[in-house]
Amino acid sequence: MSSYSKKVDDAITSATTLNNSSSELSQLSKLLSDKVLNEILHQNIIHRNNSRNVGRSEISVTWIDKIPLAKMTENTRDHFNQIISAKVELADALFVDINNSSTTSSCSAFLFQAKRAKTLELPVVPVYMGRTINNSSLKELTLLSQWPRFDLFPTSRSHHASLHDITLPKISTPPPYGWFGVCPPSLTNHNWKAHWMCSQAVYGSEFQFTMGELLEFFYLKNSIQVGEHVDLILKADAWSQLISKILAIAKTYSTPTSYISAHGEERTKISRFINRNSYVMMENIDPKLKHFGNLSAGKSNSLNLAENNKGKFPVIKYESWSSNDIEEHDMIQRRP
Repeated sequence: MSSYSKKVDDAITSATTLNNSSSELSQLSKLLSDKVLNEILHQNIIHRNNSRNVGRSEISVTWIDKIPLAKMTENTRDHFNQIISAKVELADALFVDINNSSTTSSCSAFLFQAKRAKTLELPVVPVYMGRTINNSSLKELTLLSQWPRFDLFPTSRSHHASLHDITLPKISTPPPYGWFGVCPPSLTNHNWKAHWMCSQAVYGSEFQFTMGELLEFFYLKNSIQVGEHVDLILKADAWSQLISKILAIAKTYSTPTSYISAHGEERTKISRFINRNSYVMMENIDPKLKHFGNLSAGKSNSLNLAENNKGKFPVIKYESWSSNDIEEHDMIQRRP
């Protein structure tokens, strides 16, 4: 295990004590707490090839559980050959990575489906092995493993699709667009390699990667492909259109009532750091809560930021610019 993945996994383990709830969504909220997000930012600064030139980076986190949803349109069948007739959530989390410099620009994204194991024994994909028609886990697996043609709806009650006939290229088997993650049913678990384990969307597949390893694959692009390139400006391909629409829909809905006390009414929260020559300033710009912290650029010192226990953050958007790009980016952002 690399230092990147170990640091992130250690932060996740530490974050499990933020509250006493062990439900799936509560554990997901702690997986993406400030403590973990700050460690991801820190490790990205240290390990990215352009870390010495990064001038500004940003992570935005948005709750997308059950908003939006997909409706498969071609009599798609699940693993047990049963026709799927109901809508299905795309995932519980969306990660978007934007990395810009004065000479290059890249963006990629992947979907993350979270599950909670029923026992301390590490399960296999899709975790819940029911065989009923329109079983949610089977629907989720079918979507993430096959990516059949589908329409996108903002909510379960929506009658009009936001996107029609989305067809994603089958660039691999399974496609790299979506991954599964599983946590244990208790907050203290010493039987697994890490508190969150991850797997590709393959029926019966073992959860062999830690969450830290999955995020390292995604951000550093040094091994297994996680996610795919996205063009959030031109949006000329189906994957880019889908990711752009997910982000747009998420902005129009408040956090579910049950989670407002933990997360706040707004679904989106942003963390940002700015490199000014010899230091990095990190800022959490949730309107109700701000934190600042400094670390020496390119060094492995720890962050001493105020703790935030405010809950569930499932879309992560990581953006970075070289120091040459800061003024130009700020100018673009200020335009009406």
